[in-house]
Amino acid sequence: YFRVSMARGSSRPENFGVTKPRSYAYPTEPEIHNTCNLLEVLDQHHPCKSAEERFLQSSALDKLNKIVQDWVKELTPRGIKEVNAIFFAFGSYFLQVDEFADPIDTICIGPSFVDHEHGFFKIFHDKMCQMNEVTRLKSVRNTNVPFMEFKLDGVPIKIVYASLPYSVIPFNFDLHQANVLSMDDVSRNSFDACRVTNEIYRLVPCNKVRLLFHTSISLFILPEC
Repeated sequence: YFRVSMARGSSRPENFGVTKPRSYAYPTEPEIHNTCNLLEVLDQHHPCKSAEERFLQSSALDKLNKIVQDWVKELTPRGIKEVNAIFFAFGSYFLQVDEFADPIDTICIGPSFVDHEHGFFKIFHDKMCQMNEVTRLKSVRNTNVPFMEFKLDGVPIKIVYASLPYSVIPFNFDLHQANVLSMDDVSRNSFDACRVTNEIYRLVPCNKVRLLFHTSISLFILPEC
């Protein structure tokens, strides 16, 4: 059941969402009992990873970050110094509701001189192909958010790319303050996915609640789709 709080200076309950609650009444004893039973079921189906699996994921992300930084530097024109790229994970991995078999959603944010068609899907793709620790590499271009998917040291990873309208990315770059209007459509769509993840994390900071929400969707909604 959900607790209803009162907005400051108002006698009306405060709404946490875009729609009003169906009822402000306190839950009945049978409803509380059913809620407890449901929570027990959900607890049995939470995604779970071992310490070794978490270490493998973290190590793979560190390695991929180094690969990304080297790739961007290799494409840097002469005369441009302090070139860098921003690389991080988002999605279910960032929200801590993933399983080891789930691909980790990642994004590389690069400078303007590194484009999608040649820089990402040609140069970066070829660079990954030459690495023995990379397997099952594939590119998916014909979608709103083009991506590459592969396994790095056995860890499944999906990566998207966004190009900023800067030759050098500011060190104080803020994902939520970025001017998306000056980006191409593909980069803008890639940014949106990250922003959604950050917004979910901001609105639902409690990991236990996120786990309950994620497990509920996995058990009762996705199988019907």
